[in-house]
Amino acid sequence: MIARIKAGRKEAEAGNPSVQDLVQAIQKGSARAGLAVAKQMTESRFRQVKTVMDAISPLLPLKAALAWEGVEAAHDIYRRMK
Repeated sequence: MIARIKAGRKEAEAGNPSVQDLVQAIQKGSARAGLAVAKQMTESRFRQVKTVMDAISPLLPLKAALAWEGVEAAHDIYRRMK
């Protein structure tokens, strides 16, 4: 049973981008790249990213902060449309 659980978690993580992937896309100031990464994330992973980004948002350059706001807004709209 434990092996099946571990296998399922490993499979779920394989296609799920990390927090670092989204942060790197946003640091480049690209809302499109950030949105592409955010679409691939599970909802729980996006909540983790949101927590981190909300904490560091005041420290980000303006371009990156605006990209994050765009990704966050687009993600909310995208999830509602599903």
